[in-house]
Amino acid sequence: MKKIIKWLMEPYGICISELKYLTKLRTQTHSKKEKIRIYELLYFNVLLMMLYSLFLLSSFIYIILSIIIEWYG
Repeated sequence: MKKIIKWLMEPYGICISELKYLTKLRTQTHSKKEKIRIYELLYFNVLLMMLYSLFLLSSFIYIILSIIIEWYG
């Protein structure tokens, strides 16, 4: 069970570490073009985390609803 939970939470850890790295890189960069690119990467990582959360949440809801429907049926 721990391996499954770790496997499900691993993308969040990766995205959070990338967000920390990009924010640190943003403060060190002075070029406007590089800062814009870093903001785009930050935005992409946040959207990717939201999409993963949506799929994860919908799969849990599907499992719960299938259990309830089978119990009721």
